[in-house]
Amino acid sequence: MTISGSYDYIIVGAGSAGCVLANRLSADPANSVLLLEAGADDNYWSIAVPGAYAYTLDNPGLLWPYQTQPIENSGGRSFAYPRGKVIGGSGALNGLLYVRGQAQDYDDWAAAGNAGWSWSEVLPYFMRSENHARGPDQWHGTTGPLHVAHLADMKEKNPLSEAFLEAGQQAGMPLAEDVNRGDQDGISYFQINTRDGTRCNTARSFLKQARGRSNLTIETSAPVRKVLLDGKRASGVKYEQYGQLKEISANSAVVLSAGAIASPQLLELSGIGNPAILKEHGVEPLHILPGVGENLQEHYMVPFVCRASELVSMNEQTRGFQLFQQLVRYAVRRKGILSNSGFHVQGYFKSREEVERNDMQIHFFPFSGETDPEKARKNKLQDQPGFTFLFTQMRPESRGYSHILSGNADVIPAINPAFLTAEEDRRVYLDAVKFGRKILSQPAISSLTAAEIVPGPEISSDDEIMDFVKNAGNSMYHGCGTCKMGTDDMAVVDSQLKVRGIEKLYVADASIMPRIPSGNTNAPTIMIAEKASEMILARDGIAMAAS
Repeated sequence: MTISGSYDYIIVGAGSAGCVLANRLSADPANSVLLLEAGADDNYWSIAVPGAYAYTLDNPGLLWPYQTQPIENSGGRSFAYPRGKVIGGSGALNGLLYVRGQAQDYDDWAAAGNAGWSWSEVLPYFMRSENHARGPDQWHGTTGPLHVAHLADMKEKNPLSEAFLEAGQQAGMPLAEDVNRGDQDGISYFQINTRDGTRCNTARSFLKQARGRSNLTIETSAPVRKVLLDGKRASGVKYEQYGQLKEISANSAVVLSAGAIASPQLLELSGIGNPAILKEHGVEPLHILPGVGENLQEHYMVPFVCRASELVSMNEQTRGFQLFQQLVRYAVRRKGILSNSGFHVQGYFKSREEVERNDMQIHFFPFSGETDPEKARKNKLQDQPGFTFLFTQMRPESRGYSHILSGNADVIPAINPAFLTAEEDRRVYLDAVKFGRKILSQPAISSLTAAEIVPGPEISSDDEIMDFVKNAGNSMYHGCGTCKMGTDDMAVVDSQLKVRGIEKLYVADASIMPRIPSGNTNAPTIMIAEKASEMILARDGIAMAAS
């Protein structure tokens, strides 16, 4: 049975972008807005508690069961690819890190023909969304619903994190006051999205603020099957809820905010994409856009795992009486290791001097996970004290894809980030591993390091290091680019985020990024949604309501 209805705006996906859009598009009571989410509501304890995100990642009921294809240059391995299937999307299960990227990232977007997307033009949207704990300045705002805390302001800091921060400076990285001003140079504590020790993602800020509005309808357990087209115009969507198919029409716009995997999947299921791929899987081509699902970009992380020489890591703080103390601290004061994700220190540097700008990122956390595959799958920490840091190439040259394997929406797509396909992507990790050992040799951290466990001192030649990089690296879950914004033949959306050639259909999420930004992708995705909401309303002649 099909039920019909209509709204002015239909938003598909209640993730980091969709929650922002739902707030901004419904701010005017004259607009009726429907937000559709395939997953459930976000009333899970592990979502609220920052330090419990590993439990969320271990809950299959909150995740899409995505798996990559075997990746040739990563040891032929297939990677689990968790994406949030819950109100809040992947922002409900990430590490809460707030990283904007470099000014040049956005200037490059604009230089590629995307008018309005330069750093100076997107900075106001970053600022509008946030409520920064250190107060307002020319780079940060305090009027938005998204709280941003600075881990440098923690009263109690882990000795390993402090030592790594100092060792990074001894190795040549300057102490960075604020890497979110567009210039990522040096080492610092992360900025994170928490409020009073609890997660502050867009579901718990933007959407919470809007939930009471009578003109906003939120439907959960409602996977969208396809976008309905009337010629070259999006007329609505078809979705399923509790076994019942429903068709809802959109008076003004359909906005896809389902993420870098699900947004191109929905376009293809709706007959929009590469005709050869659509026909192969039994979907009638209705609009040719060969770039749909192409240009997948992803960050690849390569780990260092070390044994600590003193009992100062989070490994021992998560067991026995120390764990009991941490639970009490969190329950009473929202303090301690549970009040943040454990990702403490970030670093940015050039893989080699001749590189134009910093191209590598470090994540440091004062704990170490099991290296045994079976224990690692269960997110277990090592029994002995340890610490970990990850190297990530911020702007990889490799390009992959995500395409449907069936006309059935329940069949997960073929996902291939094509890690390390480009020669440059392989080369930078050789330099990064060597730099990692330079950091470990510095006095500040060497006195606290008992042993290098991974990659291990036996891995020394370039060939051995490269073999390690290919077989030990993993995904950062920062997929983007599969509905890229641009003016070339492979662009899917224009600079207004409208799907090229289709009226009333927009994409606003990480999939529109022409090139991956330098660092974690959640903050840029929120910025995209802020800017998208303004452009969509302006196109309809509606002024954005005050924040």
